[in-house]
Amino acid sequence: MSVGHRFDIAKDLTFEYTRLPDNVVRWRHWKLHEDSEALVSAFHDPDLPRPLMAGDEVIVEGSFSGISYNFWDKWFNVISVYDERMEFRGYYSDILTPIKKTWTLVTTTDLFLDLFMFPDGRWKVVDEDEFEEALAKGLMDDGIARNARAALDEISKRAEAGDWPPEIVKRVPSDPVRTLRTVKDLERP
Repeated sequence: MSVGHRFDIAKDLTFEYTRLPDNVVRWRHWKLHEDSEALVSAFHDPDLPRPLMAGDEVIVEGSFSGISYNFWDKWFNVISVYDERMEFRGYYSDILTPIKKTWTLVTTTDLFLDLFMFPDGRWKVVDEDEFEEALAKGLMDDGIARNARAALDEISKRAEAGDWPPEIVKRVPSDPVRTLRTVKDLERP
């Protein structure tokens, strides 16, 4: 079946995010691109349980769609976030363990810290309090915490220098809104 895109709609993926200590969230994604640098996928979430926030600013609420860029050897991802009207809201980066993938399952552990970049280039570090609380509770060891802080430091410096997000985010897919509309249609019952 062809939908006019360069991705195989038969290859849906399950993304399994573990939020320490043991909360597992599963999202269905549609694979768009995979190479030695990254796995790129798209998703639609029709029922966000609470607003997605950057500090005290609401990014999206209700439903939203995104294109997720997960890097094989990095401790972060990038999600291009679109609201239910398919308006671009910004880039959300989770600090997480490098992804592992089997044929259709992608796993990672969320390490609480996040960075959000608004379309105008402003950016905020998010959830530092949750990260510190997780450390105080002993939910991650010192090595994991160091890697999480180093990842946040790397993307913060790149954001400050105007070098964020990574280049692949700007070129794959070539028409993100069209791709996300197709994914939204695929998710309808």
